[in-house]
Amino acid sequence: MPLKLKTKAEYCTEVVGMSFSEIQRDQRLLNALSKALKAAQSDEQFLYLNDKKRDPTYLYETYVKSTNLPKFVNIAASMMKACEKVATDPKKLAAEIAKVSAEVELLFKTNLRPNFVRSTSCETWCNLKNEELAREECEKRGKKLAKILGIDARTITNILTALAIARFNNDRVEVAKLMKDIQAEGDKAKAKALVEALEKQLGEMGIS
Repeated sequence: MPLKLKTKAEYCTEVVGMSFSEIQRDQRLLNALSKALKAAQSDEQFLYLNDKKRDPTYLYETYVKSTNLPKFVNIAASMMKACEKVATDPKKLAAEIAKVSAEVELLFKTNLRPNFVRSTSCETWCNLKNEELAREECEKRGKKLAKILGIDARTITNILTALAIARFNNDRVEVAKLMKDIQAEGDKAKAKALVEALEKQLGEMGIS
């Protein structure tokens, strides 16, 4: 069965389709988004949605009433006025803040993709996701190769996993380095057989 690794664009499409509560369940993703949006100076919606204090009055005074960056969420003036009118009525303010929250999440999703996809934190997160997908399959294959070629199973699994990701990313320099590293681990007389074995495993996983 082919190994289904994904590109940054594919992962970002999935992330944009997630609700913020779903994003919060993945701490590594949450951290990656925080770094990416802060670096792009576009993290006000993230700060609002991720704030553990959800009291309507607090949210109003921190993110809506005050127009100071970086926390001002820059929603429509009509929404700001609606909140201002009911600021002293907790129940009515809660209803207006619920509308604000929905609008902020919509703005968050609109700004998310362009800022996340070009960030280094996105690239790191995507590679980690691909590594998780690849490692389980490569561990099975690594055990078989270790027996055939007389190389430590953990070493060959790590190399095979890294190779799969480097090949998928079309990183030829990294592929060449990894091939050289793994050959240095084995019997020089079996170097050609090792490369052929690795190529076969990559081919079976659909990584050409």
